[in-house]
Amino acid sequence: MKKINGLKDIIDNFDTFILDQWGVLHNGGDAFPEAIEALHFLKSQNKKVVILSNSGKTGSFSYGRLKDSGITRDLYFWRSYAS
Repeated sequence: MKKINGLKDIIDNFDTFILDQWGVLHNGGDAFPEAIEALHFLKSQNKKVVILSNSGKTGSFSYGRLKDSGITRDLYFWRSYAS
């Protein structure tokens, strides 16, 4: 079994990364600085990022939450499936 120490160990194996919003990118406040750094790294490597949320709130709310936390729209793919 290979130990994975970070994104750099697996970056070349994937084109797209799916990240959960709450608890991974932020905890309801500002985005974790390490999360923003990781998103910039993925972008610099031309990787797609999809942010997943199982919140009962609308997609627009989740989008606003990301923006307010400091995660800019250019760092991830945006598509809302909420009605």
